[in-house]
Amino acid sequence: MSSPVKIPAKISLSNAQEWIRACARQWKESGVPDTEQDDFIENISRLYTKPPKSSSRTSVPVSERADKDFDPTKCRARVWLNGGFAGQCNCKKPESGGLCKRHQSEADKHDGSIKNGFYDSERPDYHYNDSENGEFIPWADSTVSPPAAKTKKTRKSSGPRKCSLCGLSGHNKRKCPSLTTCQPCSPSPVSPSRPSPEPATQPEPEQEPEQEPEQEPAQEPEQEPEQEPAQVNELVTVVDDTVLDTDDGSGVGLSQTNENTSFTYEGVEYVRDSNNDIFDPNDDDDDSLGKWISEDTVEFNRLGKKAHQFNKAMLS
Repeated sequence: MSSPVKIPAKISLSNAQEWIRACARQWKESGVPDTEQDDFIENISRLYTKPPKSSSRTSVPVSERADKDFDPTKCRARVWLNGGFAGQCNCKKPESGGLCKRHQSEADKHDGSIKNGFYDSERPDYHYNDSENGEFIPWADSTVSPPAAKTKKTRKSSGPRKCSLCGLSGHNKRKCPSLTTCQPCSPSPVSPSRPSPEPATQPEPEQEPEQEPEQEPAQEPEQEPEQEPAQVNELVTVVDDTVLDTDDGSGVGLSQTNENTSFTYEGVEYVRDSNNDIFDPNDDDDDSLGKWISEDTVEFNRLGKKAHQFNKAMLS
């Protein structure tokens, strides 16, 4: 006799009827066993047969599915099958439209096209029927040769990048060890001021020498003639021909260019763009260091404060 079988808590009516028939056949041949209740259940459990597992989905060979004709009751989408074959989607066709929910969502994102095309239309050789940007589809019976693999362009290295603060390689200015090193405090150098031109002065008028009166005989003394005021031959106006540099109001020592404006703040040279963002002219990273407010006011960000402290220390 077979070994006991674990009976499930719920069985179908057909399984229960088949179990009863098996017990009746066994008892007809050998009689009803005279055992205890537990032994009786154990004996009849041996006669229970497990029903075969039924699968709702029947597997169809790939070759048969690929050779099937178009079914108008199913989704129109073409799907990829193992081995490079093409088949029709098994999903049922909705009442409105010809694609299932998954393929309709894909078509909405790609202007009505789907990855492998429609089963009732010509089979594409590229995804979404796009030979320029789409990926090649290696069908098993495809007559189109795959495109050559694109080679990646390697960027020629111009050597290791150097830090714009200390000039050493192996790190950038954010991780520069000089930012964490304490630098000696030094007073900020005073930027040299442009000498102001001296105002033009008028020369003093030259005085002619006084003429001595001729002496006449004593008997006829005459009064001395009055002195005539000194005549000024010519007043000369001295004009300084030094042409002063025009100041465009961009700040001390500014030189205006088409895009950026260079200026000096506390002895350190910077440049600012049309948005008043401040940059280090010696920095290859082009990271903003803060905002330019006025000629003597600058708002540095966290990176700009460290860079400005380092540049001031380097000046000393």
